[in-house]
Amino acid sequence: MKRNIRLAVRYMAGVLIALSLAGANGAYAADYPAAGRTIKILVGFSPGGINDLMSRIFAEGLSQRLGVPVVVENKPGANGEIALAEAARAAPDGYTLIATTSALAATPITSASFKYDVVDGYTHLGIIAQTPYILAANGTMPFNDVRGMIAYAKANPGKLNFGAPVESTNLDFALLWQLAGITVTSIPYKGTAPATAATLANEVQLTAVSHRAISPHLESGKLKALGFASNKRFSLVPQIPTIAEAVKGYEATTLWVGFSGPKGIPLPIVTRLNSEFAAILKQPAVRSQIVEKFAFEIVGSTPDEMTADLRAARNRYNEAVRITGFKPQ
Repeated sequence: MKRNIRLAVRYMAGVLIALSLAGANGAYAADYPAAGRTIKILVGFSPGGINDLMSRIFAEGLSQRLGVPVVVENKPGANGEIALAEAARAAPDGYTLIATTSALAATPITSASFKYDVVDGYTHLGIIAQTPYILAANGTMPFNDVRGMIAYAKANPGKLNFGAPVESTNLDFALLWQLAGITVTSIPYKGTAPATAATLANEVQLTAVSHRAISPHLESGKLKALGFASNKRFSLVPQIPTIAEAVKGYEATTLWVGFSGPKGIPLPIVTRLNSEFAAILKQPAVRSQIVEKFAFEIVGSTPDEMTADLRAARNRYNEAVRITGFKPQ
């Protein structure tokens, strides 16, 4: 009898807790955002980059739709880690967001100082837009596609160098070299511009960046497009094949921009923000900027899809680390 009473008490306590949480979440949904509060979007890089530009578009859109100020705060340094750490420590109330990219999945792998769980240590709100990396070669190289590159690498061991604009790209393409059975020396650069310049100068023969970053050099013939590192052709340049068409099963992490926040943002606020992002993405002026100016595809994913994408990317990077023996700095 006493045992039954104890079980009943525990059951009622659980019900009361669930009801109180539901009530709290309902209150969050009804009150968010509160009048007079400001929402800030952290950007871990200097003004002018794709994260910054995309954030400013959505800050303006959110401000108009939510009726409160939405500001962008640039927190450059440590390859975005300063902003990521600040976001992780912020109150999970929906007033601190951060612009994130697919490279987030590699941060704990490439940095010995970063201690946050990038998949489950944040609340992910959705991917906005994406563009796949394109593998490009110096225009003087005697091959024009991925199969030709592989044949050249096998016939000329040690002759191909890869300019990696970021460490995550190095890891992504380490998997390609392994699948193709070739040896390519990776040389790190601090960003797209120096990696592209090195490839143009033939200091390295290969690089992987966004199509937008090198399209003038592709048109002039100074660089050659070998293939996109994605599981399907890029809708904006469908005539260029994917690497997977030559190396079955290969896929790299697509370069995307999305938004996240501290772990524990209540579900009603997550749902509200994702819905607002989707509404902003439907605006013709916004779509035009993303597609025509930035050369990104529109995505508009759910929070769960963004989390799953990060988890898959982390798994790929961990596999690359296993293959290469990479050690974080």
